[in-house]
Amino acid sequence: MYAFSIHPWAILVAAVVSLAIGGVWYSSVLFARPWSRITGVTAEDKQQRGVVTRYIHFGLIFLSLIIVALITAFFQENLFVPTVYQALSTSFWLWFVGVAVSSMVTTITEPRRSPADSWKLFAITAGYWLVVFLVTALIVFAMS
Repeated sequence: MYAFSIHPWAILVAAVVSLAIGGVWYSSVLFARPWSRITGVTAEDKQQRGVVTRYIHFGLIFLSLIIVALITAFFQENLFVPTVYQALSTSFWLWFVGVAVSSMVTTITEPRRSPADSWKLFAITAGYWLVVFLVTALIVFAMS
């Protein structure tokens, strides 16, 4: 049986920081324009969804970030990760298997977009999740 002690502050801090990274990542400072152009989702579309829908979306995103932090903590603890390099390496492989591979399959089979746009969307989305996984690894490692 695997042992697992949860460090709630590390999980919470990692999720909040990751949510903030997403706020910047998908803002006009970084990737909002290309993401919007590729997906066809405009600021007006987002406003029409309504406040409740937006809160539900953010709640589900926050829940997924908590799950990423929990899984990261679980692997770091049960693999006895002793160094920052190994924490980052473990998190990279979790991202690769959990995000990159499945996203690549979706990208390859996406019929509605040009291949170039599909790969740009893959880079934006998977890039965000890579940063989330690596930052989460650092926070969980440092606070555990």
